[in-house]
Amino acid sequence: MIAVTGFRTTIIRELTSMVEEPVVRLDVNLGQFGSDYALPDGVDRFVLAAGVLRQQRLFDQTGFDVRISLAVNMVSVARLCEAILRSREHARICVIGSESGFKGSFDETYAMCKAAVHAYVSWRKVLPLQSIACVAPPIISDSGMTARRNDYPQVLGERRTVTARQVASAVYDSLYLDGFLGSNQVVRL
Repeated sequence: MIAVTGFRTTIIRELTSMVEEPVVRLDVNLGQFGSDYALPDGVDRFVLAAGVLRQQRLFDQTGFDVRISLAVNMVSVARLCEAILRSREHARICVIGSESGFKGSFDETYAMCKAAVHAYVSWRKVLPLQSIACVAPPIISDSGMTARRNDYPQVLGERRTVTARQVASAVYDSLYLDGFLGSNQVVRL
């Protein structure tokens, strides 16, 4: 069984079609900084795929928008990883990062959060049988997050894109193929 955040994302739908085991939603409130996380029993594979991308610059976002972005895109990711790594000796975690964490984004809050998540995955020490990795795609051409953008045609014309299936394939490999990704790797697609 795989437990995920971002259950309705295109990436997770694609991943679900690739695996032969149930994919279940992690019942967590990512918008709360102090949430406690009840992890499902018997699950060692986790994908953290939830994200919030605003169509506003940092200065134009409300304080509430910034707090939600920080909570969903960074703080909850790290806290959830900590809960998993502390309680699962064989945990395999794949976090969905973003090329924005390397190159920036119109939404600076999102880019800063993704850069922080990439750094966290890179340096977080894990037990010998644990693994934490990050897949950092560029724009995902068939994702809901991309489709909701006002500048969708302009963005697709300017940058390299991948499909959700390509991202899901890298996630699958990080969860199932020993040696595909060593722990603490951030893979740019």
